[in-house]
Amino acid sequence: MKKSKQQKATGGKVFLSPPRSLSPGSSLSNPRTRTPSPVSFPKAIGQQVTFTEESDAGGSELQENNGEKPNPGIRYLTEGLIKKISQQENLALVQSLNLSLAKSGGKKLKFIENLEKLEKLQILHLSNNMIQKIEKLDKQLKLKELHLSNNQIRKIEGLEHMTQLKHLNLSGNEIENVPAWVGKKLRSLQTLNLRQNRISSLYDITKLKPLKDLTKLVLAENPLATLPHYRLFVVFHLRSVEFLDEQPVTEEERQLAHERFHLEEVERLEQELEKRLQEIKNLQEEQSMALEELNHQEEMNKSLQNKAEEQKQMQMELEREMGTKNELLKQKTAELTRACQKQYELEQELAFYKIDAKFEPFPFVPNEEMALENSPDESPYIGKAKYKRNAYARESYVPEENPKQATAGKLQMNLPAEAQSRLQDTLDAQKLAEERLMQLQKDIGDAEQQILRATEELRQLEETVSQKRISEAEKEHLRQQLHRKIQLLTKLRQEAEDLEHQMERQRAEMTKKQAELDELQKTLNSLDPSDPRHAHVKAQMVNKSQQLDMMSKEYRELENRLDEMLARIAKETEEIKDLEQQLTEGQIAANEALKRDLEGIIAGLQEYLKSVKNQARQTSEECRQLKKEREALLTRLAKLEDERNQMEELLDLRRTSQQLQKENEQLKKAQGDLSAYEAELEVQLQERDTEANQLKDELARQRRLSQMEHSALQAELNKERQALENARAQAQQATEREQDNKELQAQLKKFQVENSSLKEKLEELQNQMEKMKDTMLEPEEVTTRIEELRRKVQTGVGEIRPYSSKDIIGKSLSELQQELEKALSRSEKEKDDAVRRQNKLTQEMATLREKMRKAQDNYKAACDEAAEAKIEAEKQEAEMRILQLEKEVDHLQEKLHSMENLQALTDQQLQNIEDERDKLQEELEHQDKKMKLEDSKTQKKLMGLDQELSELKKSMLTVDKAAARQLSNTKRQLKSLHGTIHKLNQERAEASDHS
Repeated sequence: MKKSKQQKATGGKVFLSPPRSLSPGSSLSNPRTRTPSPVSFPKAIGQQVTFTEESDAGGSELQENNGEKPNPGIRYLTEGLIKKISQQENLALVQSLNLSLAKSGGKKLKFIENLEKLEKLQILHLSNNMIQKIEKLDKQLKLKELHLSNNQIRKIEGLEHMTQLKHLNLSGNEIENVPAWVGKKLRSLQTLNLRQNRISSLYDITKLKPLKDLTKLVLAENPLATLPHYRLFVVFHLRSVEFLDEQPVTEEERQLAHERFHLEEVERLEQELEKRLQEIKNLQEEQSMALEELNHQEEMNKSLQNKAEEQKQMQMELEREMGTKNELLKQKTAELTRACQKQYELEQELAFYKIDAKFEPFPFVPNEEMALENSPDESPYIGKAKYKRNAYARESYVPEENPKQATAGKLQMNLPAEAQSRLQDTLDAQKLAEERLMQLQKDIGDAEQQILRATEELRQLEETVSQKRISEAEKEHLRQQLHRKIQLLTKLRQEAEDLEHQMERQRAEMTKKQAELDELQKTLNSLDPSDPRHAHVKAQMVNKSQQLDMMSKEYRELENRLDEMLARIAKETEEIKDLEQQLTEGQIAANEALKRDLEGIIAGLQEYLKSVKNQARQTSEECRQLKKEREALLTRLAKLEDERNQMEELLDLRRTSQQLQKENEQLKKAQGDLSAYEAELEVQLQERDTEANQLKDELARQRRLSQMEHSALQAELNKERQALENARAQAQQATEREQDNKELQAQLKKFQVENSSLKEKLEELQNQMEKMKDTMLEPEEVTTRIEELRRKVQTGVGEIRPYSSKDIIGKSLSELQQELEKALSRSEKEKDDAVRRQNKLTQEMATLREKMRKAQDNYKAACDEAAEAKIEAEKQEAEMRILQLEKEVDHLQEKLHSMENLQALTDQQLQNIEDERDKLQEELEHQDKKMKLEDSKTQKKLMGLDQELSELKKSMLTVDKAAARQLSNTKRQLKSLHGTIHKLNQERAEASDHS
């Protein structure tokens, strides 16, 4: 329905136009949509087979009639739809596809999808849809035409790979920019339609310059088309375009464009050239800067490499010094331990010599097994001298020789000859031993005298040492001197370090200058002598070489100064060493007591170390034993896991055996059912044999009859089929007409409702007029005029005419009368048309009902004939079934024999399986018991072992901590002892020198 916009200025009244009359064949489509011509109508239907549906069309028409905009749904592009439209099952062979809709169509496409299989596609129409993005066209490499007009596309994309594209239609979209790749990649493009978009910049058109084959371009109804000189600009920049906005480009336009934009283009190109040159300059400057930075980095890398090499050399030297010092320390410690050991041995031997001299008559006899060793081992014993006691020595007194002879004679008298000979030998040995004893006693006396002499010498040495002791005042004076010397030494060392730093800096600068010189030499070699830069570079080289000479001189001076400083440091260190020796000589006497205490402490520490080592050995042995036990337990665990896996396999076998039992029972049941079924089958076979014989006789008779009747029935059936098809077509037409009738009735009802609404509006207008009389016009005049209008409308004779040009009521009433007459005439026409249609429909319905009755009678007759034909067919099927049953009986008999054989085999297998199952059950029960016992034992052992391991770990941790502490303490004490022993050795050396 459309509102008529006839409105008066004075009255302010709005009149509605009457509804448009609908012809029987007219549709309810929007008047703006184009109706297809008789020639193009079938083609449009063919192209839009799946897009135009009745529900969609009906809904859109109703919406338009109600004055609302259509809201179409979304349709998805599927392979089935493509096959339906293209009428081609193999999508790879499709070359053209039309998926465009009419503007007032129903459901529309929103997404481009499922076109991957259309590899040979050359033409694609997707116009009049709701597509927002060009996508998923990667495999359409052979596409030559693409139509995407009247969509919602905002950006040109997804077409970079279409090198063969010749025609592109993107009109009626929302595109704002033309990307630069369009001119670079779509080289074979010939026509480009961008009508009715949002392109506002002329610069976007210049991006299409590389398209040499572009002959047709449409840019109308874009914002840029309103710009002045738009056409000339496009013609000038796109020389290959022959048709712009569907108008040919003339030579005059080309000349005008050349005159208008030639100079601007030259200026623009000059500006671009300047920009490019500036960019090149900037790039060259950046390159030079980068080269300078690279050279600087290379120099830095070289200096760092030199420093690294120097540091490596220094490290190597320091490591060598450390190694030599460590070796010297080891030698000194070995010498110290040897000296201490010898001292211990001498002191112990002296002590035991004195004891043996007091209590023992026999002298010292050295043990043949024990030999002195040069290695710095510990003392072989503590509290024992190197002598062998006389095992035969006992308290006795021999005053004279006569009694000995008497006793010997007595013995000789009493003893036999063999005993006497032995006695004689023993007596001889005794004499020799006594002689040896006498010699030993003499030796002991000599040794005692030597010891006395040594003690006297020791006393003399002590006296000389005491004489050499320095007073405390001298010691303080020496200490002060030492302090001054040390301060001087530190200053000298600092100065030497500063000199070294200066030398390193000088060296780095020299290396830098040398590198620069090398670079200059390279540049000199590369330059020609005629080049003006040659002299400049040569002057720089001379300057750099002079600087290098100056720096080398300074470096030599610094080296001389360093040598002097080092010589002075060496002198000062020698003086400091002399002073330290003097001080140490004074402190030697005070350190003797300390020495003894420290020696005792060292002995105790050595014993403690031995005990700690023994404990460590014991713990390590225990750890090894525990590891062995752990490995044994792990192996046992692996065995148990294997057994467990075996048990699981046995359980699986048990389950399989149970399943086999169930299957066996089922087979037995099936066997019983089969036996019963066999009996039933035998009975049925006998019955069927008799029936088959009877049927064969009947069939032989009926075959003869059926062959005669079959030909007649076929002819009748063909006639009835044709009659049925005609009846169905008529019935479909009747149903369609009934639907049309219903629609017309619904339209009649609508028009009646509209008529009533118009009458109500008339009444409302009359009421408004009455109201307006009170406000604007004289009510008597208006009432008289309205009464006249009512009369004339009722009678249908006469017209209301205005009295004058100022008579507004007359004019409005005349217009109202005209519109009412038009509306009434239309409603009467529509009523007449509706009555006619109803009459026609009633007639058609009567004829259709008669045809339906006839068709039903024909249909019944055809059904009876078809039933007879079915009976004959069933007879034939029965014969076929009998033959099949005979074959099935033979097959079943064969199966019975095979089943009996299978039954025997299954019985044997079941017996074997039951025997195996019993064995497996027994083995499983036995292994379950074993596993339970072993699991309990292993769990207990593992618990015990875990506890023992935790206790051992705790004890080991405590022992390790204690040992670490003691070792650190001993290391500290040993360091202090080394210092004291070194001083003692120096004292002894000095004492030996004096002696």
